Parts: sequence; C-alpha cells; structure tokens
Amino acid sequence: MSGRKRKCFESPLLGHATDLTPALQAQLEETAPRRPAKYHYRQDSPERIKIEKALETIIEPGVVLKGSPHQLMDAIGKYFGIQTGVNEAALLAEGIKGYQLELQTGLSLRQALDIAFSETEIELDYLIHFDVLQLTTRLCADEVLETVVYELRDLPEESLKTGALGNAIEDLLIIHCRSYPQQTSDEGTHVQFPGGVAVRQSQRCHRELLELLVRIREFNTGPPLKITTSDISPPRGEQPAPETKRIRTALSAPPPEGIESVKSIGAFCDFLDKACPFSVRLDEAEILAEGIGPETEIRVLRLNTLRNTLGYALSDVGGIELTSFVSHGTLLVTTNIRADEESQTELYDLAGLTAPLREDTLYLMPMIDTVTKLDFINGGGYSVAKSAYPECLIVSRPWNGHADTRNLFRQLREFSAQQGYPDPPLFDSPIGFDSGDAFGEPPPDTNFF
Repeated sequence: MSGRKRKCFESPLLGHATDLTPALQAQLEETAPRRPAKYHYRQDSPERIKIEKALETIIEPGVVLKGSPHQLMDAIGKYFGIQTGVNEAALLAEGIKGYQLELQTGLSLRQALDIAFSETEIELDYLIHFDVLQLTTRLCADEVLETVVYELRDLPEESLKTGALGNAIEDLLIIHCRSYPQQTSDEGTHVQFPGGVAVRQSQRCHRELLELLVRIREFNTGPPLKITTSDISPPRGEQPAPETKRIRTALSAPPPEGIESVKSIGAFCDFLDKACPFSVRLDEAEILAEGIGPETEIRVLRLNTLRNTLGYALSDVGGIELTSFVSHGTLLVTTNIRADEESQTELYDLAGLTAPLREDTLYLMPMIDTVTKLDFINGGGYSVAKSAYPECLIVSRPWNGHADTRNLFRQLREFSAQQGYPDPPLFDSPIGFDSGDAFGEPPPDTNFF
C-alpha cells in the first residue's frame, strides 16, 4: 500500500459471499444469451487490433521466444508480425539489467507474458503504446491511462442503478477488479451514465473490467437483441484552419522514408521540417529547462503513421516525455508543461448522442472533468472551462486535454449509434467514483491534433 489517499466504502458483497444482487441471478426460463453488439467503444486502429489478436494467439509447441527484454520483444515481433519495443528508461530507472526471459508454449501470448513478468524481481508489464507492443515496468504501465466507454444496456435494468443492496454495476467493477483503483501516483476514475460507464484506467485494469463484464453477461440470459447501427454524422463545430488541416492530414499519412535513422531530437525536428509539407520547430528554451537539449538521443521507429512515429519518439527523450501541438501553423515540439499552458476553445456537437446525454449535460460535464486528461495551470489548479450552449458544449482547455475529450465524444457517438437496446433507467445525478487524481497520457491511438 503506497499510503496515498483512497476513498473507501463498504459493500454487502464483501464478507457475504452468499448475497447476490437480483440482477445477477440467472433467468433459467430463458436460454438465448443476451449479448451486446459491442462490449466497448474504444476507437482502435487496425494495427492495435492486430496486436490484441496476437496477444490471444497460442504460442505453438517448439517455438522459442526468449532472451533479454530486447531479444524477447524482437522475437515476438518477428513471430507475430507486429511492432514491438522496450521502454529502456523505465527498466534503467529500476536497475533492470541482464534479465533473461522465456515464454511458455501452449499458452496465449498474453498468458505467457503475464507468467514470465510475474516471476521477475521488479514486476514487468506490457501495453500497447502508439500501436507498439511495449515491454515496460508495472509502475510505468499503470501511469498510462485510457478512457473507454463500456456498453451496459444489454444487462438487466436492476444492474444499471443502485439497488436494494446498494450495488450498481460500477461498484462490482471496483470491488472485483484487482487493478482498480491503481496504487500508483496516477489513479483512474469513472462516471456512469444512462446505459453505460466511461472508465479512465490503465490497460491492465481495462482487461480485467472487460473480463468481468463478459462473465456477468455469460451468467445472465435474456431475450436476444437485434442491434442495428445508424450512420454517425460528422460533428459540427470543428473547422480547423487550412494550416492545421494540412498538418493533421500529413500526420495521418505514413512517415517519410529514412526517419528511423535520426538519432537526436534536434535532428528529428530538422528532418521533419524538411520532409513534411509543414513547418516543424523545436522549443529549445523549454526543453533546456528540463535538462535536455537538441543533441539528446531519441529512439525512432518507423510506424504506420507519422502521428504514431512522432508520439513514440517523443515519449522518451532523455527520460523526459515531450509532446507537440499546432501553434500559428507550425508543429511545435515542446514540453508537457508548455503544452498545458496553451489553451484553446472547442465546440463539441451534441447531435447524434442519446437523448439523456443530449438533453441533460449534467451527465457529460463530470465525464469531461473526471475521465479525460486533467490540465494543470501555473497556480496549481485545473484549467478546464465548460459552458452548455444549445446543441453543444463549449470547452476551453489545453491542447492535449482536447485530444482526450475528442476521443470520449467519438466513443459516445458510436455508443449512441447502436439501436435496439431497451431504454436504460435514468438516475438523478451521474454516479462517479472519486479515486483521486486522473492524470496520465491520452490513449495511444488518440488523434492528438
């Protein structure tokens, strides 16, 4: 236990193994499984989906995957045809040198990694970061938080609200997922809304949440659902300047040839400035204040998009995480501190959301506050301002916080496009769990710009 602040509560499920919420008692007279069209609405890229499938693939007998962390991840990448990497800074910070790891065969890649990493002196972990399967420490993996919207409308109505025993579905997630809340410096949060729950947590915790929801659904039965999906209209409000639009288009395209040969952050920015159809500038004054300079070495992988290549390279520059944002038609590479000082205002379209989300912004306001990246200002407070306006929310916050907010709204639009579920029960106010600060990086597959 790290001694950090943690909100505690009592639950009838603890210490009373025989008590069952009526919502979780199987309806034996019905046999058709009641399953959702989707369990969650995370916007995964094709590369991430490929990595997720690889993690569930059985390692065939006779396949040898072993060696140092670098050798192991190289072997995994070649065997499964995926991008892999090692968080060298995290391993060096824990004094990890000369570890030899070997994966068991006959198990899925995920199971084999979990077993191998649990047997090391310093607990290791893995996560998908910028579409790369990365080996890191558990401590660092728990600091990378993602926001995911989970589908609950297919579950019995009693499980979507506080019942006689006081067990909303989110209480079950908190109680029965070992990684929730995290015991690290950056805890996650969640907010329940009619028909779903938005959770900001580590990837390991999200895996546990999903497994629990799957098991609950397998226990419950109900009439089959016929789910259709309506078209998702593009949101109004966001009309970027031509320079910003050109940069976003280039970031979604493959990176320029030869980028992987660049060795320093200064050379990296110079290379992009010459090779890309937009200006790239390194904020030298800001990075020098962090103890790094243009000659600081970086690790560059040529990934599927320039956005992922850029994000992965900036995630560790001399042990410091840098970021980038569009400023005056230029892509500025700078520190997170500088980025958090640059606020912008966005209009988030409510059209296409479910009626409760569209008609009562009290459901959306806590989500923006608690399950998206919080932004510091110099005074030590938070720099998020929100206003309800007809058919939209007006949000002013720093650049990287908007990336997380856009990711949340994308998931809510996909959630709202699924038709055929029963109307979820409404509650007087959003149900959330205050587990402390909700800092961390935006999801690896988030559109930053």
